[in-house]
Amino acid sequence: MILAMAASTIAAGSLPTAHAALEHQGAGKADAGTVQDSRLGSPLVRPGEDRIDAVRDLVDRAGAGTRATWDVRFGTPRTIYPAAGQTLSGPHDGSPVDAARAFVADNRDAFGLSSADVSAMKVTRDHKLTGIDVTVVDLAQTFGGVTATRGGSIGLAVDGAGRVLSMTGSVAPNTAVLGSYELTPALALSKAGSALGAAVTPTANGQVAGYDR
Repeated sequence: MILAMAASTIAAGSLPTAHAALEHQGAGKADAGTVQDSRLGSPLVRPGEDRIDAVRDLVDRAGAGTRATWDVRFGTPRTIYPAAGQTLSGPHDGSPVDAARAFVADNRDAFGLSSADVSAMKVTRDHKLTGIDVTVVDLAQTFGGVTATRGGSIGLAVDGAGRVLSMTGSVAPNTAVLGSYELTPALALSKAGSALGAAVTPTANGQVAGYDR
């Protein structure tokens, strides 16, 4: 079975408040406030002022006591939680998924996403919690048309009125893919076998949990 991971993100770093996180992002040691694009090797990148301002505006709109942490690998918000009794957005008509996607679209500058990026996100979880009127919605990014299987996602808790209660995620601000997909699953297995000195001739045998067997 081949598990193709379109994106893998590692959340790291937690700062006491959104303001502190934003201030820290622009100063200090390289490993404390910068992120590295692993596709390019050495260049270090920082979120632009527009993204920093967008995160600050989101936090300000949510009200005093709202706290955010920063994903130092990608320069995007890792978590955003409002103070008790507050929400990150106002009511929204439609389903929880509609409300979640609208929140991401309205705040796409904070996540470094384009309108097309938001539209291309896939729903990977739409689950109403037992005993309370809250639904957890997960939206996964797509890279070259392939849905991320680890990281590259935003999780939102949405109440019955369509208000977003919290946000967690690990968002890559660039969904462009360098190069193209050239290996089929069968060819990948054949090459792996050859590297180990074994002749492998794969035969397709259906799917398991969405993956080719």
